[in-house]
Amino acid sequence: MISLKAANGLTSSNIRIGQKLQVPVAGASPAQPVTPVQVGQQQAPQQQTAASDSPKPYQPPAVEKEVVVEEVAVRSDAGEVVPEGTGIAAYRWPVSGAVVVGFGQPYGDEISEGIDISVPQGTPIKAAENGVVVYADDGLSDYGNAILIRHDDGRVTVYGYAEELKVKRGDSIQRGQTIATSGMTGKATRPMVHFEVRDNTKAVDPMPYLNG
Repeated sequence: MISLKAANGLTSSNIRIGQKLQVPVAGASPAQPVTPVQVGQQQAPQQQTAASDSPKPYQPPAVEKEVVVEEVAVRSDAGEVVPEGTGIAAYRWPVSGAVVVGFGQPYGDEISEGIDISVPQGTPIKAAENGVVVYADDGLSDYGNAILIRHDDGRVTVYGYAEELKVKRGDSIQRGQTIATSGMTGKATRPMVHFEVRDNTKAVDPMPYLNG
């Protein structure tokens, strides 16, 4: 049996209070020295699961940038050559009705960049002049279902608040052709048509460009 002195490398029988001793066990080889654990020392906690394994906080989908009329108006890749104009001096009215919001008048929190024409829902909307469709969609929130037509004079006409679109981007359009039907989409509060004329992407008063 290994003696207590041999197990702990003692040369005398004297021991001190608080001294750490290894107690030998019968048949066991001398214990290997171990690093004593000090009183009050805590064992290091196990490493937590990698951050990549923990659930990630919800991330809302990125909001796509809203298309603005100016960006649409300057595009020249409509896919078709703009047809030559009719030669008529003034544009055709898109619908017949009363102008309820004029150019430059307050409408909600904004100033109108065109005119709003009151008509019954489902009224056919006509193209003001020959041109090519450069936009036909509902991505312009204030305009709802809208169409933009580029004309060979470089100007663009805008038709908004439509209920149904009858043409698509790239279509060649003739003056007086039905391109949509009137509705209450976008910020319209009643059935009407929003009409704009843009000269070099800048909204201008459409009244001087329309025939009487």
